Amino acid sequence: MSEDVFEIPLSSGAQKFSIRLGENTLQIRLVWREAEGGGWFIDLFDNEGLDLITGIPLRSGRNILEEHAHLGLGALTVSLDGETSRDPAYDEMGSKVQLYWMAS
Repeated sequence: MSEDVFEIPLSSGAQKFSIRLGENTLQIRLVWREAEGGGWFIDLFDNEGLDLITGIPLRSGRNILEEHAHLGLGALTVSLDGETSRDPAYDEMGSKVQLYWMAS
């Protein structure tokens, strides 16, 4: 397992972008859902735009891809300026929210 950690650059607000992570080129979409149990969610698509995983809540302090390890996409963790005990607020995307990828 690689110990390399890569911070995925984020801007403010909802966003969609392509990025190469290890052997995979992915499209990432981050959206805010204003509802009970809402917050920031991430969707992952392959390089052709086909759904891989959708609707994963951005929860800090854990690997949000853990239950999808069979896809071989690595690990994604969320941090808020190093804080891992709460989930990100809407206005923290692009400023306090960090998204880290690690190879599996």
